[in-house]
Amino acid sequence: MPSVKKSSRAWRRWAAALTAAIAVLVAAPAVAGPGVVGSAGAAPKAPSPAFYGKWSRHGGSVTINRNGTARMAFNSGAANSEEWVGRWRTVGKRVDISLTRRTNIYGDGSSGTLRAGRNYPAWLGQAPAWRRAGTVRVLKLRLRPGEGGYSYCKNAYSAQCGA
Repeated sequence: MPSVKKSSRAWRRWAAALTAAIAVLVAAPAVAGPGVVGSAGAAPKAPSPAFYGKWSRHGGSVTINRNGTARMAFNSGAANSEEWVGRWRTVGKRVDISLTRRTNIYGDGSSGTLRAGRNYPAWLGQAPAWRRAGTVRVLKLRLRPGEGGYSYCKNAYSAQCGA
């Protein structure tokens, strides 16, 4: 019986050491590089302050935070959706969002539209305002290579952001 207790204690020590190592890796800063969080401890700077905040459309949302983090949610039909967290970096007059971890999935999710490590370019544009003359600022986000980009609205409405 003493050998069972020893192996149980050894297993608990091993599990505690593994948990501590994982915690250190998760808390480690990102790989250094231009515009990446972890580069000299500074968050990247967007080409315009207008990028920051939560942008929404029918079936999805994008949040670009000042600290270099981002969140994306995408719905594909009534019962399929995914939510992700990631980082963004400045590329000329746009930002590229790179997803790092899926936080939720329902049904089939985005059916592969959102993937870890893929860059999703986003830039500012204009769209016709809804029920009034003029235009509103939108965030254009390309979800698939070759697409023109989906429009996301913030504090204003355009038919391009709705159903």
